[in-house]
Parts: sequence; structure tokens; C-alpha cells
Amino acid sequence: MPPFLATIPSYSSKEIWKAVKERFTSSQSSNRARIFNDFLYLTFKEDAVNSFITEVQVSIKKMIDVGIDLPQDLLAYLVLFKFPASLQLLKRQIMHSDKDLKVEFTLWTVQSCSLLGEK
Repeated sequence: MPPFLATIPSYSSKEIWKAVKERFTSSQSSNRARIFNDFLYLTFKEDAVNSFITEVQVSIKKMIDVGIDLPQDLLAYLVLFKFPASLQLLKRQIMHSDKDLKVEFTLWTVQSCSLLGEK
């Protein structure tokens, strides 16, 4: 074994992954604010619905990782208000649906309508 390897502490891959995750999912207020702002400033593009859906899901996962766990209905309203004026009718239909207002339902509905070419 080369001598320099003896000076490097040996960590398991689980320990390394845990350290990396803790570093990048810091729950310090500045990191929490940055991650929440990233979510708030997501923009909806009608020509990139699947990309928007992925960005929303990733952003919510990041918020949960840093301790921001908002109720589903609030998150769904925040997502709905990202919709452009051209989707106003769809937004109303989702808001007045008999289903519980959740992000998953909201994203599924907008994706379904985009696949059908509806607005």
C-alpha cells in the first residue's frame, strides 16, 4: 500500500453519503430561505409542462429535506398560482374539484390536459 493511503481516514460509502447529504440539506435559515425561494420562483411554461412538473417535485423534495413541510393544499395553491392566465379555467376546475387539493392531483391534472391539448 502506498504510504499516503495510510494517512487518509477510511469511511464507508454510507458515511460519505450521509456527510454529503447533511452538507447540502443544511437546515440553516439561509439555506431554507434559498430553497423556498427557488420553489416560489419556479415558472410555468406551457411548452414545457413535464419539465415544470419535475421542477416542482424536486423543489418540494428539497424543501422537505431541510424541514419545510407545508400542508399539501397550501403547496397545491402555490403551484396553481404559477399557471398563466391561459389556464385560468383549468385552475378553477382544480380548485373547485371534489377531490382533496394536493400537489400530486394538481400536477396530474395539468399534465393530462397538456397531453390532450386542452386549456
